Amino acid sequence: LLTPQEGSESLTIALTADDSSRTDTYVRELDLTPDYCTPSGFGGTTDYIKQVSVNGVSFPQTQTQPGGYADYTNLSPLSLLTSGENTITLTPNDNDYRRRWTLYVDLNGDHDFDDAGEQLYNARSKGVVNASFTLPEIDAAARDQITRLRVVMDWSNMERPCAHATSGEYEDYAVRLSYQTDPTPDPVAAFTPNVPSTGLTATFTNNSTDEPENVAWSWRYRATGGGSFVDFASTRHASLTVTEAGRYDIELRMFDNATLVSTAQQTVTINGDSGGNDDYCQAGSATGGVAIKKVAVHHAGFENVLVNATDANVSSGYTLFDASLIKRTITQPANFYISVEVSHAFNGFDRHVGIWLDKNKDKVFADDELVFLDSIAQKERQYANIVLSSGEIEAGETRIRVFAKARANPSACETVNDVQYNGEVEDYLLRFE
Repeated sequence: LLTPQEGSESLTIALTADDSSRTDTYVRELDLTPDYCTPSGFGGTTDYIKQVSVNGVSFPQTQTQPGGYADYTNLSPLSLLTSGENTITLTPNDNDYRRRWTLYVDLNGDHDFDDAGEQLYNARSKGVVNASFTLPEIDAAARDQITRLRVVMDWSNMERPCAHATSGEYEDYAVRLSYQTDPTPDPVAAFTPNVPSTGLTATFTNNSTDEPENVAWSWRYRATGGGSFVDFASTRHASLTVTEAGRYDIELRMFDNATLVSTAQQTVTINGDSGGNDDYCQAGSATGGVAIKKVAVHHAGFENVLVNATDANVSSGYTLFDASLIKRTITQPANFYISVEVSHAFNGFDRHVGIWLDKNKDKVFADDELVFLDSIAQKERQYANIVLSSGEIEAGETRIRVFAKARANPSACETVNDVQYNGEVEDYLLRFE
């Protein structure tokens, strides 16, 4: 009795006959490699596997085999990925019926499909099947080795790799267990804006990741809702100084040599020197009472240009709001509305609202720039309709003043000191083109 060493793939036996005159030796090598089991199937022309594709690459189309089993391991192997997702497409001879498909792969090279993780897929489906699966972790010794894939198609719920497919077929193919190291991550452009509360300059910190070796940068900007981007820097980090406050789209582009590989874009608000009442005339109220609750600007949509709800009267009775509230640019010629909501009447007196628009940007609210003046007796909200011809206001930003006052009409440049004639003033920026 001979017991070969465990794991041996062959055994050599030598028999020697010896007498006084001669010696003969007979040597035979026995193959100990186990054979894969041979299944069988229907073998007819109505239920067979037409084609198998692995990770987008197809084995040749096949016809039915008389014994219901075909061994195509002589074909060039296709690759199964040992890490990440694999896809497989299974095509039957027709799309008329639901059939059960089962896939097996010999991961450890022991010539069977019985080990944990060797059944890759099992489901019933009608027509072509597109499935995905991930291989379990395999031994390092199995990486890049060629092994066997077994595909079973049958009508029944049979899930055995070595049996008889009564209404279907078995097919075997060679596959390579392709080992892949972790792929190089894609480069990602990213940046952080640093925008001071006042001023016309903003800086940008580049925090992109996985940059290529020959990286190059391109910074661009444009007014939000405006035209084309304009280049302003090609350094890693960047600084931008604009000529007027407003909202700007900032774009960082990452290049590998001359090839664009990633883009990042953000919108920032540059406030400008907007603290205080600057060069415009002073206005306000020393006593609280009537307060502006909400101001909104509507142009081809509801509250789509600017909206601000405060419902609080500051101690000075005056607030200048910066360009961060601007949601879009008003294109001339224009027909737009400004709506104002004011708190309830103070001690039962009417509330009066005046709105001025500095059309010529001379920082003066002239009498002919008064676009609305009315009292609000019953309603909390009032609308001012403003019509502008083409180019009436120079492109860029200008200011509107909203003044709410109790018991009397306001003027653009007054400070109310009498408790009976209290009110509030709010200035806003609008952008035109």
